[in-house]
Formats: sequence, structure tokens, C-alpha cells
Amino acid sequence: MKNQMSNIFFVFILVFAFFFTQMIARADESTQDWDTFSSLYFETAYLNRAGTGAGLIVPKAGVINRKRGFEIYFTPRLGMDSRTFLEKSDQIYNDNYLFLGAGFDYTGFIEGVRLSLQLGNSFDLNEKIHLGGFDTRVGFMTYHEQMWGLERFWNEIYSEAFYVRRYRNGLFNLQLRSVYVPLQLKQDHGRVFEGGPYLNGSFSFDTAAYDYNRFIEAQYGVRIRYRAPFATALHVLGVIGKRTQVNANPRNYQDFRLLLTGSYEI
Repeated sequence: MKNQMSNIFFVFILVFAFFFTQMIARADESTQDWDTFSSLYFETAYLNRAGTGAGLIVPKAGVINRKRGFEIYFTPRLGMDSRTFLEKSDQIYNDNYLFLGAGFDYTGFIEGVRLSLQLGNSFDLNEKIHLGGFDTRVGFMTYHEQMWGLERFWNEIYSEAFYVRRYRNGLFNLQLRSVYVPLQLKQDHGRVFEGGPYLNGSFSFDTAAYDYNRFIEAQYGVRIRYRAPFATALHVLGVIGKRTQVNANPRNYQDFRLLLTGSYEI
């Protein structure tokens, strides 16, 4: 009965969001304030210490008011990792799920800050995991760049804080990145190929006190990026980390990681 009610509520959210976005798009047709948009973000990583490849794909499609900073959209969210699927033990190395729902984002509050609310349903993609059902994701993301007086040397400050009902957990992450780009090749139509040393300090915290969510890391290596309508970046990283949870074992660790990210918006 509980799952049935959850699915009914999930369908109601999708239907409501569809008619709401259509109503807004048509109501503001004359002013041209609203427009349709679609975007895609993905990341995939190989974590040497865990011996697994993990990936995340987040497409979106909806309407946007750039003047006021509103976005209303539909979004599937797919998360997977190879070792949880392939290994016969009951050990879970990363979540394997599909989220389907509708979202509302607001970017008109502070420049570089995105407030986000998503409502929908998550589905387990592996029989080891039992977290599916009605799901919410509410919180914020921030991104800022700071130049150091040189065109090819800057800092990136990224943070996110979300409550995710699937995990019954609040998650926070802060990253302070220093990027130097000695190699930069500019092409037509704003396309840029660049690469150089990359340093990232990452701090992570959660409210449920899982040791794998509470850590401090120094990541060092190389970032190669191609900026075009479809932007991609490859990171080759060494990692030195320490878990901040007192009973974590081991508390200190090292790792090697390959991270590939991409984004596209029309």
C-alpha cells in the first residue's frame, strides 16, 4: 500500500509539472521571458582504491526564465558503479539507482548560487539495495571563479549542500581548486582546448555520520579540458585523504583516480 501511494504521488508530480510548464510557456509567449531548454551533465570516475568505476548522468528538459532566474524541468538521474553489479558479495560500493521527477531551480538570489528542489521517485537498480520510493532532493550549489592577476591562473570555489530523502541524510561538500593552464589552443566559435596542473582541496560532511562521507582530501594532478558547446574535462589525479569520523578504519588513505566530466546545454 505504501509503495502504491508513493507511485501515485510520483505520477501526480510529473503530470502537474508538465501542465504547469506548458501554462507558463504559453502565458509569457508574448513577452519572450520564458524559453525551453535542455541540458546534460555526466561524470564517470575510476577509483583505484575501491577498484570500481562509478558514473552519474543527469539530463534535464523544461522551461527557463533567464531574466528572473527560474527553471522548471523534468529530470531522470542515473547513478551506477561497476563493482556493486559485478561482485557476488553483498558489499555495496556505490549506489545504483534511477530517479525520475520534476525540479524547480532558482538562480536569481545571489550570483553563482543555485537553489534547487526536486520531487519524484527513485528506483533501485541492484537487488542488494533497498532504498527506492518517493524521493526528494533539496538544497543549493555554488560556483565562483577568482583570477590571480594572470589570464591562465585562477581558483574555482564549488560547494553543494543537499538533503536527499533516499538516504535520509544531509550531504555537504566544499572544493577549493587552483588551476594553471600553460597549454591553451583557441579555435573558431568559442572552442578552446586547454590543459595544465590541477590542485583541489575537498571537504565532505554528512548528518548521518558515515565515515565515507566525512573526509578531507588533497587531489593533485592534471586537468585537460575542451570547452565547446559540449564541454568535457579529463582529470588524472593522485589523492591523499583523511576521514574525519573518529571510528573510521583506516582514517588515512591514498588513491589514484581518473575523472571524466561533461556538460551540454541548448
